[in-house]
Amino acid sequence: MDEIGVVARTLEPYAEAISKIFQENYIPFTTSTHEPLERYPLVKIIRQILLLKREDFYRPMVIELLNSPYFKMPAFDHKEVTPRPDLWDILSRRLGIRGGIECWLTRLEQAKSAQQDLLGLDETDMSEDVIEKDETTPPAPPCEGGDKERVKTLFSDDEETGRRVRIPEKQTEYLTNILSKLSTDLSSIPEKASWLAMSCSIANFLRSYITIPSEGISPDDQKRDLLIMNKIGGLLQTLCTLDCLNEEVTQDQFVETFLDACRQEGLPVGLENGRGVRALDAMSARGIPFRVLFVLGLNEKVFPRAISEEPFMRDHIRRKLSETLGNIIPEKLRGFEEERLLFYFLLNAARERLYLLYERSDEAGKPKIQSHYLMDILQKIKNVSTLLHGLDKKTPLIPPFARGDTGGCNETFQTCPHEKEEKKRNDIDDISIYVPRGIKDKLFGKEISLLTPKEVGIRMALDKIDPASPCLRHIGTSFMTAFGINPVFFTRSQTALSFMESYDQPLTAYDGVIGDMSQWWEKRACRGLSPTAIEVFGVCPFKYFMGEVLELESLEEPEKIDVIAAVDLGSLYHCVLKDFYGYLIEKGYFYKKTKEINPIELLHGIIKKYFTDIERKIPIPYPILWENKKEEILDYLTKFVTWDLDRIEQTGYIPAYLERKAHLSARDELVKL
Repeated sequence: MDEIGVVARTLEPYAEAISKIFQENYIPFTTSTHEPLERYPLVKIIRQILLLKREDFYRPMVIELLNSPYFKMPAFDHKEVTPRPDLWDILSRRLGIRGGIECWLTRLEQAKSAQQDLLGLDETDMSEDVIEKDETTPPAPPCEGGDKERVKTLFSDDEETGRRVRIPEKQTEYLTNILSKLSTDLSSIPEKASWLAMSCSIANFLRSYITIPSEGISPDDQKRDLLIMNKIGGLLQTLCTLDCLNEEVTQDQFVETFLDACRQEGLPVGLENGRGVRALDAMSARGIPFRVLFVLGLNEKVFPRAISEEPFMRDHIRRKLSETLGNIIPEKLRGFEEERLLFYFLLNAARERLYLLYERSDEAGKPKIQSHYLMDILQKIKNVSTLLHGLDKKTPLIPPFARGDTGGCNETFQTCPHEKEEKKRNDIDDISIYVPRGIKDKLFGKEISLLTPKEVGIRMALDKIDPASPCLRHIGTSFMTAFGINPVFFTRSQTALSFMESYDQPLTAYDGVIGDMSQWWEKRACRGLSPTAIEVFGVCPFKYFMGEVLELESLEEPEKIDVIAAVDLGSLYHCVLKDFYGYLIEKGYFYKKTKEINPIELLHGIIKKYFTDIERKIPIPYPILWENKKEEILDYLTKFVTWDLDRIEQTGYIPAYLERKAHLSARDELVKL
């Protein structure tokens, strides 16, 4: 098969398709192209971990890194704890973390403290049969006071949030330790050092956090990953040679240089021994003979490639500069000669069969123009066929390029049986092969033995062929047996699918089955329904059913919030008003009416303190939007406090308590507060 060639002017656009199709059909091949390292998962994880600090520990990037099998978990005293990145993802969403290592560690510590308090409260409830009524705000506030109380709702069965998945305290502690150590090790990489020192530091860091899994991947993938790691080590060693410049490099510059080197480096595709079908680009195929040759991409501006003079330095200027200065500056328009010569080499490389292929349209359906090389060949064949019409059928068809004529380089020849040659020379369609685009047309009329298992399944589905029917009658083997499909499992799946997709019965035997609701109803009747739950039920009963009965959580994406999450905004309002009224009650403002306290100035001071705290703990993606939001919050709270103080003065009702807890015994009667 090494005498069969597949050649294109540039092989990169076809490399992925060639590799996929040849592997599906078990065709051995070798190619001159290399697949870039950056396409492989291992290199993507290396890129993410090196850019983690620059991206400010962006939440999706952190979760993807922790989920990767190539990430080596740091060793802690958590041997009995299995890492659960899925729970870490849920926890980070609940906490409203978008990024920033300080935000990660602060909120995880708050969550850990709240879990410990909740665990102690659960133990008290078990011994005393206590039901706690806690009127608190949503979790993850940006403030210090009352953090534990408000974060508790993250880890308990709360009907307002609809969050039911409990996050063990050990998982929270494990995630905190991982991020803390990862941040420390990233900070240990020098911000500026020599190329040698920076390369050694990066190499040691990657050895600490990158591993090749021994389970879950095939031996071929393991071999590939080992080769990638060797190439990564070689690239780092190569960068060490830049130390001869006696210049220091920043960490960002080194990482960018290293990643750019990874983009330039690649792995060979196909067999390493050079046997099999040869998939080459036109430059690599020069001088190689083939029995059968397929030339791909004969479209305009592809083969030949688009060539034009440079506007700022035309070819005649380049020629003058080369003659005067002696420096050879290549002329652009001479590329046409190079393209014609390459095409001539390809036409003469095929000894028996030559296939010239072009695309009729792209993936979007836009028509594509065939190359003028191909147009010239078809026109030449048509003219030659006309001249030879009526001559003796034994007259040989000798193309000009076979005589050594390289001027046009736009001819081809057709080999066909002599007894049919006279009939075919008058019909140009006889030398054309139409390749349909639709999958149904491609598979129609093809032999089953030449199709892949996937194509056989599609063909059988389109032709409505029973998979249990025999495909090899001489040995009595069915299609499913031939392709290793369990007949019992297939029959059961097909029956279930037909039943679900049928329109005969509106409901199945499983529709509406939700289990015993008595315990759920008793719990809700004891606790009552909050205004939020009633609002959700009134707006959409199905949403209430999905969240409260089926206990399905909504997938939050805090990193996509432009300014500040709603949970953080609500907590901000709560904390500001609590501190404001708590200070007024403590100083006896409502009784003494002292003029030493200016409520508006006090409010503004408290708000600014919390604004500073938010900016320290939460990454602000858009500072201008945040400034506008701060003005909006300040204006809203000022108007509310002014209105509320006037109302207190008019009615005489003075606030005495701020948030009180009620503990009732489970055996007592339900008391409505």
